[in-house]
Amino acid sequence: MKKHIVLIIAFAFSVLSTAQELVHTSYNWEQNPTYTIAEEDKGLDMVALKDYTIAEFGFENENEFYQFDIIHKVLWLNADDRIEQFNRIYLPYRSDSELLRSQARVVTANGTVQELDDSKIFTATDETTNRTIKYYALEGIEKGGFIEYLYIIKKAAKYKGQYLRLQENYKIKDSKFELYAPENLVFKIYPINSNKEAAEDTGIEGKQHLIVQNYDLPELEPEELSAVQAMKQAIIYKLDSNKATGARNFSSYSDISKNVHNFISSELKKDELSKVKEFIKEAGIDLNGDDASKIRTLENHIKNNIYITNTGGEQLSDVGFVLENKAADETGAIRLFANALKELSIPFEIVLTCDRSEMKFDPEIEALSFLQEYLLYFPTTKKYIAPGKQENRYGFPPFEFTDTYGLFVKEVRLGELSSGVGKIKYIESPDAAASLDEMIYKITFDPEDLTEVNIDFDHAISGYNASFIHPFMNLVNDENKEEFYEEFIKRMGDDITIDSKEVFNEAAENFGIKPLRITAAISSSAFTDKAGPKYLFKLGELIGPQVEMYQEKKRQLPVENLFRKTYLRTIEITIPEGYTIANLDDINISNRYEKEGKDIMNFISSYTKEGNKITITANEIYDENILPVALYEEYRTVINSAADFNKVTLILEPTK
Repeated sequence: MKKHIVLIIAFAFSVLSTAQELVHTSYNWEQNPTYTIAEEDKGLDMVALKDYTIAEFGFENENEFYQFDIIHKVLWLNADDRIEQFNRIYLPYRSDSELLRSQARVVTANGTVQELDDSKIFTATDETTNRTIKYYALEGIEKGGFIEYLYIIKKAAKYKGQYLRLQENYKIKDSKFELYAPENLVFKIYPINSNKEAAEDTGIEGKQHLIVQNYDLPELEPEELSAVQAMKQAIIYKLDSNKATGARNFSSYSDISKNVHNFISSELKKDELSKVKEFIKEAGIDLNGDDASKIRTLENHIKNNIYITNTGGEQLSDVGFVLENKAADETGAIRLFANALKELSIPFEIVLTCDRSEMKFDPEIEALSFLQEYLLYFPTTKKYIAPGKQENRYGFPPFEFTDTYGLFVKEVRLGELSSGVGKIKYIESPDAAASLDEMIYKITFDPEDLTEVNIDFDHAISGYNASFIHPFMNLVNDENKEEFYEEFIKRMGDDITIDSKEVFNEAAENFGIKPLRITAAISSSAFTDKAGPKYLFKLGELIGPQVEMYQEKKRQLPVENLFRKTYLRTIEITIPEGYTIANLDDINISNRYEKEGKDIMNFISSYTKEGNKITITANEIYDENILPVALYEEYRTVINSAADFNKVTLILEPTK
């Protein structure tokens, strides 16, 4: 995807010194290794004794500029699952890079060394991506032993802001990143989730040499509802200036914005434009409608008729080919959207961002690594679409691309000329009310057998809550629909008889406009137990299983939800004649956290009684996705309130 984000900026790498030996040509590992594990680490399941990455920028044949990456790791494995995890060492195998050297060996706990030759390198095909992969098959690994591997790759120089994660889910005794470059090329390294600045080694004549080294880098353990990958210590390295030419800022968002605009919004040929107009006509767009309805209709037409693939190719990015063959890659999809929107006179901005669960877009650093994913933003409606994602629809882009920053590229025109101007802005996520899960129950007891209850059930879902199924209902066959609806109704429990059901707003075109709604008449004996003269009605189980959060250790990471959401639940119970409910006050639960006069999260349940009817509400809201560690206990209290309600059992006892 990134190869289409920006056109290559012309750049003359003048060197001031004569050719020097490159570091990667002489780098090697110890011939007779003796590895030991520290006493304090022997209780761990795994430790990296060495984790080195070296990025070397240099020339071959005087004017061919390349990057050489050296990866060197020594790992101590002390658990069966870790041995299984690392019994294959995958090697880089790409058309745009060359594997110059690879070595691997296994060192047993008693020091026996087994070096692996090329006969232990195997080739396979990734079934998902159809890419060829190569790997070492490691043999003879035993608990308490070591594996070591080293490989060197040559590739086109990447100097516009590369992201490298340093921290792992295991302890690293010696973590080191080194960067070598000709002395006229001035690189900068930016720490991420750390204050560790790069040190400069000035002792190598004719070269810049930067080092980031950490000893005893701790494991960052995953925590429930956290973006652990994005919170690991990392660096971004990028070229800042060329002292030989005076050139600066090679990853300029200003230049990238122009290139993105020129590539995505470039004028089409006459025959291509004609095909776009015909495609719009086929979509049946109401030209007198508002922008939102036009965008929805266009998006549904494109995503229902054009197959969007993850594989790339020049033809799949060509609008004419896309419309003729009904297939596109992500770039082809966004180019089709952009040109159709221009024909419909709907203003839009191209947005480039990244997955917030993998890395946090830093608005202070201009780096190509942050520009991985496309969205389109509509200033007239303040909503987004993900043009290259078949599974997402207007107003609900992939949630991992929201609540983060992005580069917004807006078209500006001067007469017949147009260009792109970029600005970093925050991508707001849809509010909690947009993703609603609403349940209404009416409960009556069988007068002949109070353990049997009849339930009139009404359940509606919208927004992200419905995004996994509603946009695709037109593509699902009747048998699979029935299976889905049955599972949906039985989320409160399997021991349920569905007497009848009805579905509303099923058509995919209703997504984002009307909720997917299912009503059913059901009966079950699973919710009531007899205890002598009393009956125990498991009220809380009606809402289905709930998350319960425990935290034995001190919380380290911010809470990070997928999306903002609201749950509304109304339960009306008709009390059987001759009985009363003894413990109605168990229903009352109220936990909330307020900011600036508004609840950003709460769980509130209560009841009213009128005659023999009890009406219960149990509502829940989460209106901020990312909460600091300082608010973890407040969040845990709220989310555990739903689990507490799930345990509420009402006692029906005979009236005296």
